[in-house]
Amino acid sequence: MPSETSISLEEDEDFPRNTNDEAEGSKKKQKKGKKEQTQEEMNRIMNVLENFEGPSVKECMKILKRLLTYEDPLYYVAINAFCKKKEYREVWMEMESDEERMGWIQSLRR
Repeated sequence: MPSETSISLEEDEDFPRNTNDEAEGSKKKQKKGKKEQTQEEMNRIMNVLENFEGPSVKECMKILKRLLTYEDPLYYVAINAFCKKKEYREVWMEMESDEERMGWIQSLRR
C-alpha cells in the first residue's frame, strides 16, 4: 500500500506567493523613493530661494572689499556667512559702522 504524504497548503511566509508581488512591492518602494527624493529636492530649492531674498551677496561684497582684502582670512569668513543665510546679509547691511562690521566678522570666526 502506498504511503501517504501530508502536504501543507498553507503558504510559507518565507516563500513569495507570486513573483509579481515582489515586483509590485519593489515598484512601490521606487515610487515612494522618487516622491521622497523629489520632495527633498524641492525643499533644497526652497531653501536656496529663501537664502537669496534680501540683500545680495554682491551688495555685501561691495562693503567687505572696502574693509578687507582677499589676503585676510576674515574676508573668507564673511563671504562664507553671506552665502549661508540671508539673515547674515541683512545684519551686515543694517550695521551702521565699519567697526561694528569688523567686530561681527571676528565674532563669526570664534
